[in-house]
Amino acid sequence: MMKARHILFNTSWDEFDMGTCKFDVKFFDQFIPFFLFQDHKPKPALTEKMIVAINNIMVLDAKKQDLYFQEFGENSEIKVREIHIDQEHDGLDGVYSEIIMDMPTSEYMSLIVKDGQIVHLDKDGTYLESLKIKK
Repeated sequence: MMKARHILFNTSWDEFDMGTCKFDVKFFDQFIPFFLFQDHKPKPALTEKMIVAINNIMVLDAKKQDLYFQEFGENSEIKVREIHIDQEHDGLDGVYSEIIMDMPTSEYMSLIVKDGQIVHLDKDGTYLESLKIKK
């Protein structure tokens, strides 16, 4: 489990206080950029939920991957472009992140992760606040 210190050491912040770090995510077998959207405060910071969201992505179970890619077949052209973690979602019930996937059709798709489980495939730009997740 990565600690805040390790994540912050690997994060660069831009002029808009958006953080970017890159980690090797075993679930997808690739280095993936994480974009950290945080509230505009005098100093960029990570919340506990943001740290948990990063760690949830890092420990996704590879056995579950096939369940979410069956509808796309064995298409090796599907790759992760980036992962979004937004401090705005700290107020939601659960810990959320969004995995942005590049599709062969030059479209993109999002995998919505809640509490370490991929819970939704999204091609419509769903706002997490409006998403109804079945328990």
